[in-house]
Amino acid sequence: MKNSLFCAALMAGLIPAIAAAEPGVTNVVYGPSVEAGETEIELRYGRLNGGGADGRWATVGEYGHAVTDWWRPAALFEVSRDPGGEAELEAVAFENVFDFTATRNWPVHFGAYAEYEANLLHGADKVELKLLSELNSGPARLRVNLIGEREVGGGAGDEWEYGYAIQGLVRVGDELAVGLEAFGDAGTSDDFGSLNDRARYIGPFVEFEAFEIAGHDVEVQAGYLFANGDAAADGQARLKFELEF
Repeated sequence: MKNSLFCAALMAGLIPAIAAAEPGVTNVVYGPSVEAGETEIELRYGRLNGGGADGRWATVGEYGHAVTDWWRPAALFEVSRDPGGEAELEAVAFENVFDFTATRNWPVHFGAYAEYEANLLHGADKVELKLLSELNSGPARLRVNLIGEREVGGGAGDEWEYGYAIQGLVRVGDELAVGLEAFGDAGTSDDFGSLNDRARYIGPFVEFEAFEIAGHDVEVQAGYLFANGDAAADGQARLKFELEF
């Protein structure tokens, strides 16, 4: 009986950590473009459905401002809630997007991303690095992010964790786009290899101009990701609001 209770308590403690590490949820596929003076406000929501992480949700708020034509810093906060628990402020972060301006006229436009995340609930802080790429062809656009992150500070592990985020869309008129997104794990610095047994999610989304605030359009993206491989959930419902001015 004691062993059963111990195992149940251990699993209860592990599920939030597993869910928090799932690819996707409130993550986005970043583009490399930076426009000096542009301000960006985002609110993102993701909810895991099915499996051991069923019902966990998270919300991210982000405020960014491009101070040059090649650098856009931003501040973020994340609020999360585990099934049966209360919503808590999980993390705050500072991110930077760097536009490799020399590649703007290349067939593929490149950039970089760097983030420091202070974890307020469990685990160590993290740094995250991304290589950003974007290909545009008429109404179609393809973005690919290659991701590496590792823990830092007290109690941090020494492994790098790798992943990817991919988005393809086609614009249908000026105010509507449809597409597919995929998020997945690619292993660690000690266990990098086949993607077949890694957690990954893929699914459709729609993006449209919904309404205006102070004369500026608010863009809404809504989608659903279906799980594959060693995922903790069966799928993810995702919603994003974005205002640029």
